[in-house]
Amino acid sequence: MSGYATSDDGMRFALSESIHTNAIEASEGYDYWERMDSDYIYSQLSDMEQAVWDDLEALCVEYAENSEDCEKIKATICFTGMTKEDAKEFVKVFYYSHPQYFFLSNSSGVSVSGESYYPLFYIYEEFRNGEARQSAVAKFKSQINTWSDAVKACDTVVAKEKMALEIIADHTIYDSAALLNQSSYSLVCEGKTVCAGYCGTFAILMNMAGVETQVITGIAG
Repeated sequence: MSGYATSDDGMRFALSESIHTNAIEASEGYDYWERMDSDYIYSQLSDMEQAVWDDLEALCVEYAENSEDCEKIKATICFTGMTKEDAKEFVKVFYYSHPQYFFLSNSSGVSVSGESYYPLFYIYEEFRNGEARQSAVAKFKSQINTWSDAVKACDTVVAKEKMALEIIADHTIYDSAALLNQSSYSLVCEGKTVCAGYCGTFAILMNMAGVETQVITGIAG
């Protein structure tokens, strides 16, 4: 599809050819990855923002599920009528709302075309090679599935929270020098991380267990 659409708040956003198809949304892979995040932020977005969010989600799922080499993920829908600062804030919020896409680097932003802004995420160098990424995805899914089963088996929300925290504590050490320490991969697959890895992994486990959880950012100190 192509052209322009108008959101419920009057902003315009450009539509272009997209891999975000109904087939992707209905796929088993899409459902699997989507279970790891919450609708807390999404439910507060405008029509325009939800369209871009959905587009990014589909692109991330396709990237997680295929073995093509790639250095970045760029939205196929752009913002128009939004400030660059607001577009960058949107990208930041999307990033912290999706810790399951461990291959996304925290070096993200927007690609500028005139007065239009395309959300843009760079991929950690370790995951740019398709075969290496698929190996990492398999390792990540195997571990997170095992932990998730243990959390989901608990009877109450408090028990689920306690189990998730115990799993994280038992399998991780805090290490500011850890490779990829801003990614949940550092905790799930390498056992060394910092605060970003802790909270991202906890959110994944709780959302998979049906307890809606959202990562909130702050500044240490």
